[in-house]
Amino acid sequence: MILCIDTNTVVQALAEHHPFHPILDAWVAGHVTWAVSTPILLEYEEVLTRLSGPARWRKLARLMDLAEITSSNLLRVTPAFRFHVVAGDPDDNIFTDCAITANAEFLITEGWRFPAARECWLQAPIDFATGVYSSIPYSSKNHLRASRKLSEWLLNSGAYMHWISAMPVWYSPLCTTRVEYSKT
Repeated sequence: MILCIDTNTVVQALAEHHPFHPILDAWVAGHVTWAVSTPILLEYEEVLTRLSGPARWRKLARLMDLAEITSSNLLRVTPAFRFHVVAGDPDDNIFTDCAITANAEFLITEGWRFPAARECWLQAPIDFATGVYSSIPYSSKNHLRASRKLSEWLLNSGAYMHWISAMPVWYSPLCTTRVEYSKT
């Protein structure tokens, strides 16, 4: 099961006794794969450094690198297009772009600025931690149902644009220069 996790959820889930912590537990245990992109990692770094200091970010970054090397449950993607799914807060498009590119089953967020996606693949962290997480490991039937829901939502919502009208972007995973900052 592939997840894309919003920054606010990650910040809260890092607290060991927080109700969202089972999401990270599932990832560390190898039950789910966490999809990230360079812009998402930069936002995680910015927010965690601002809220908890650089040591907290370094700890999470090391854990992500270790998980990627040892259990392959970190999926780094490079979105080739910006899908512009979220109009209300364009900064959140980095998460939808990552989720679409990674073919994620769920986008875990408390931000309900994704009204059309709510029923299909958006999950509140508490719902995921108490509902979906309890059913892991999941059957391939559930995986196909979630992927089908995402595909149907993309086709029916207009978010999946014709390739000519989509705006191509380029992210270099080796580039460490931040071009723009999020407003979170």
